[in-house]
Formats: sequence, C-alpha cells, structure tokens
Amino acid sequence: MEGLGDSVDVVVLGAYYGKGKRTGVYGGYLLACYDEETESFQSLCKIGTGFSEEALETHYNFFKDHTIPKPKPYYRFHESLACDVWFDTVQVWEIKAADLSLSPKHLAGVGLVRRRVLPAPRHQLSLGSHVAACKCATRPTD
Repeated sequence: MEGLGDSVDVVVLGAYYGKGKRTGVYGGYLLACYDEETESFQSLCKIGTGFSEEALETHYNFFKDHTIPKPKPYYRFHESLACDVWFDTVQVWEIKAADLSLSPKHLAGVGLVRRRVLPAPRHQLSLGSHVAACKCATRPTD
C-alpha cells in the first residue's frame, strides 16, 4: 500500500465486539494519537480490516487482560464512536493508511485548527482494506 508513504503510530483505546465469523473476538478497534499539548489521546480512526483470524485471536487474548470499566477522562472521541470495551493505553500499533482526510467525528488534530481561529476540521485515516503493518511496539508512555 503506497498511501501516506510512512507509517503512523497509534494507541488502541477500545474495541467493538465481533459479529458473524468474528464472534468471540474483537471485530474492530478505535485508534488514537497522542496530543502532547493537551495530554490527551484523540481518536484518529477505526480499524477492522486486514487482520487474519490468528491476529484477531492474539489481540483479543492480549487486550482482555487490559480492559477498564469506562474510558479515561483524557480519551477524546465522538460519542458515536463509543466502544463496547475500553482498554488502558498499553500498546502502540504501527499502521499504514491509504490517506488522511477530514472527519466530522474523529478528534485528532482538532486543536491545530482551533488555535488558528478557524472552523475545526478533524483528521482521520482512510485505511482502505489493508493494514500494511500492525505491530506491537512500545507502551505509549515510553
């Protein structure tokens, strides 16, 4: 996937229960980037494609031990993106995306525009149907 040309490091905030053949594992994830200025994790995209059945099982087994009852106060996301299950920010994924586009729901980058006193478009990644890299890297605090 050519896409953005570089990978993006994101944190997994939460997951959505799988349906159909994905019953019993998480079928999709809400990903975020970290804003140092506001010390918050801002939603960037949802991801659900590009995973093998083995990867879905691996992620489910890892994250089931890191669930939290509700999102942390510094998780920034649109209410329509609320996850079925929330996680501590314990894992960073490296992903590749097709492109970057404006989003009415994802909150990544909203502060950049607000500081310029303009309407506040938000950014989201368009992942298409492939994730070129999804690897466990480091903890978000590292």
